[in-house]
Amino acid sequence: AYGGYYHLAEMGSAFLSFLDTSNGISVVLCSKPGCKHHEETSVKKEQSCDAYLGHANMMLHIYDEKIYYVGNDDGYGGYDLYRRNADGTGKNKIAELGTQYVTQKSSISIVYYIPAGSKLYYKVDVEESTKNENGISTVEIVKRALMCYDLNAGKEVLIEEFVEDAPHMIAARDS
Repeated sequence: AYGGYYHLAEMGSAFLSFLDTSNGISVVLCSKPGCKHHEETSVKKEQSCDAYLGHANMMLHIYDEKIYYVGNDDGYGGYDLYRRNADGTGKNKIAELGTQYVTQKSSISIVYYIPAGSKLYYKVDVEESTKNENGISTVEIVKRALMCYDLNAGKEVLIEEFVEDAPHMIAARDS
């Protein structure tokens, strides 16, 4: 966006906002009349705000005039890929990421993701929770994977799995 930039307004939950650099004014990108955004009195009302992003990773990707981001609305299990129009309207969940790793006893964390044109590359940590004899829960990373989601093809691809620590990707190029 020229003349400003998108950012996530952290107010307990994340809300898609835009800062106009010509006047320094930041606005929450919600088109609902009377919406109080982060000041709503219930989680359900907060989630009905057009700008609500939930537990979004702190990165937005703009591709083909759309905004993409990875979120975890329920805070458990898996992560979803969302797409919105540049004005913040039209939120759509377009994919559930890493679902092959989510089971009754395992969940995933998307540690980071790197956009590169029509592709999003990301590292997944597969975590298993166990309880010891005292009932204390521990979480252990049992597997890691480098993955890619192709926005044009609408498809998730496994690049490589690792039992030990995966390399930390710092950049990617769309080819």
